[in-house]
Amino acid sequence: MAALVIIGIAASGPFLAVKRPYGRGTLVVEGWMPEASLRNALEVFGNGRYDHMVITGTVRPVSHHLRADEALMATLDAGGTTEIVVRVAGLPGVPWTLHRDHVLIKSGVATAEPIDVRADVSGSGLHTWRFGADSAAYLTAAGTDALFVGGWQVNGRSLHIVADSLWIADRTGASRPAARDHAGQAAQLLISMGMDPSDATILPAGQHYNGRTNAAAQRFAHYATAQQLDTCDVVTLGVHARRTWGAFRTACGPGVAVGILALDDPGCSAGRSIEFVRCWMLRAKEVIGLFASPVD
Repeated sequence: MAALVIIGIAASGPFLAVKRPYGRGTLVVEGWMPEASLRNALEVFGNGRYDHMVITGTVRPVSHHLRADEALMATLDAGGTTEIVVRVAGLPGVPWTLHRDHVLIKSGVATAEPIDVRADVSGSGLHTWRFGADSAAYLTAAGTDALFVGGWQVNGRSLHIVADSLWIADRTGASRPAARDHAGQAAQLLISMGMDPSDATILPAGQHYNGRTNAAAQRFAHYATAQQLDTCDVVTLGVHARRTWGAFRTACGPGVAVGILALDDPGCSAGRSIEFVRCWMLRAKEVIGLFASPVD
């Protein structure tokens, strides 16, 4: 019996990685996909009869690479005593500082392995926080990644959720958005690949309590109603397509024809046993997920 289950799950790929697109209307791109898949999605958009792209995505983990001349900036009002925990790694020896309103809170030196930097501060009201490298010696390496912020908690909650605003600034005063959700991050990558920003709408779903895909689908359904859309295709990765299709069809209802296009998963190429095991586990998760909720 166990052998039949293993074989059945291994053979479920074509059923799960469903491809039934309409090839027109709005192309919905799930922003959590890897860079190579986003590039494929952009090709689908260019080769189809689509009139617009919508990029979906929920809040992503705090993860930002900083050049030596850059700093991660955030404004937030935590109220009262604030416990800050920043996970830091980087080029060994790069000095870093953590400021609040130009007041030095913490300083240290980066290591290859991440460390948690903790600070307790008091005072209510809106404050501006800055984390970045702090040494003129590293300005000559301004074009390289010097620091990595792999987490930032504010009283136990993600900075991506609680920050009023979030951006990356360099020493010249120039700034760029710091994506706090998968939709925004994917949009930045797609624009760097040549996408015209006017061709796309960024549709973040915020926090998710009923699964990432359900949250994105429900957010898109509201958008589809407001824009009076009647047809869309959802692009996602590999075997996740079957559940994604169900989530979007349920959220949009009968008023929107929802197609689906599963992109090939670059991590599931044939011929390597370790990839077979990984892909088998993915398929098992998706098969189980067809009978459960929420959709992650």
